[in-house]
Amino acid sequence: TIDPAVRAARQAHCVMTFRIYRDGTVKNMPLFQSSGNLSMDNSAQRALLSSNPMPPLPSDYSGSYVDVTFDFNLALTR
Repeated sequence: TIDPAVRAARQAHCVMTFRIYRDGTVKNMPLFQSSGNLSMDNSAQRALLSSNPMPPLPSDYSGSYVDVTFDFNLALTR
């Protein structure tokens, strides 16, 4: 869970990068940009871990993986 004060301020933002392999396996999940708050950063990492595996890559995609950058931004929550 994210620290309630951080959630209420709705200003935390972190960026994660990760790789999705052909079979949907997610690996290589470094924190690209910290929010400055450990609970927010850990929550973003847990979200990625819980989404593993993702659906497989489309059969017409010629690569063996795709690199993704994802913004976790509390300012966009309702």
